[in-house]
Amino acid sequence: MDPNQDKSDKAMVNFFRILEKATTHNSFVFWRECFSQVIYPLLDDIQLALNTQTTDLLKKHYLRTLDHLFTQLAHFLKDHSDRVPLCLYIDTLCLFIANLSN
Repeated sequence: MDPNQDKSDKAMVNFFRILEKATTHNSFVFWRECFSQVIYPLLDDIQLALNTQTTDLLKKHYLRTLDHLFTQLAHFLKDHSDRVPLCLYIDTLCLFIANLSN
């Protein structure tokens, strides 16, 4: 997770471009792997960064990144609810919340 906001924003844009292209896959198994092997680890990395940063500026950056990611995921799921199983997002979100240390 790069604390440079420009790089972080560009990475987020590219991440969602890739997800958009992946919407051609209607396979439950594909999306299960996407959520468990990509999205959950991303959330976990952000949480780890939040818990280990000592400066308020870095914490603010990671909180903004987390907020941006959840907002973009909500829009993505709304736009592709016919192709992306919502239950996988809910499972990922519940696991993330259950593992929060703060």
